Amino acid sequence: IAVGGCVGGAVGIALQGTVFGSPIPACVLIGMAGMLGASLRTPVAALLMVSEIGGTYALLIPAMWVVGPTFLLLGDRSLIAGQAHSPADSPAHHGKFFKDLFAGSTVAELLDRSAQVTALAPASTLDDCRRALAETKQTVFPVIEHGLLTGIVTLDDLRGFVYQRDTDALVRVADLASGVAAALHPEDSLGRALRRFNQHRLDDLPVTNVDGTFIGLLNREALFEHYQRSAEQLTEDRHREGYIETTDWRRTTGSS
Repeated sequence: IAVGGCVGGAVGIALQGTVFGSPIPACVLIGMAGMLGASLRTPVAALLMVSEIGGTYALLIPAMWVVGPTFLLLGDRSLIAGQAHSPADSPAHHGKFFKDLFAGSTVAELLDRSAQVTALAPASTLDDCRRALAETKQTVFPVIEHGLLTGIVTLDDLRGFVYQRDTDALVRVADLASGVAAALHPEDSLGRALRRFNQHRLDDLPVTNVDGTFIGLLNREALFEHYQRSAEQLTEDRHREGYIETTDWRRTTGSS
């Protein structure tokens, strides 16, 4: 800012008495904007900053004529070697873009209510579990009683009992069921669903109404497919808005 102000003041003094002569304080402010916007690649911020410093927006248009050419002439060069190439490449903005992916999306939008789900009852035997494993590719089985979810049984829970029959007469599904807290509700956000998947490390999560009535299973792959589609759509939107995205956000400038 100091260097830009000195350069702008010097130019203002040199132009005094000519047809292009302007008030020297105005040239100082415009010089600040031109140097700041070009050296840090922040033209809009530079215009607003010097306008606030000067206490007036009367010089906004003249400052644009200076900031624009200087910004374009310097190209990708910047005083900050590690400056991100665009907002899309900045780690500081990644959280915003992630929120955009799941903004307004709920579990109900991804839940396939027509999908066939193999469920178990609390009184189901280990033989019932073996048949369920043989008939379906599910790795998570909801335990339902009178339409209400009482827990879930996973493939890991059953792994120790599948190949031994010594405990068949003693063990019931109710003894293995757990994980009611993992259930989602249709109105839950997809962001919450993703956190729940990461917390419980499951391929499917049960979805229930508020009263505990079982509705269906939300699949992890469906969530990731939605994420990919949303990411691609977001990328297209960023391109339309003028962002030029790069795969390397650590890009540096000049000889570095």
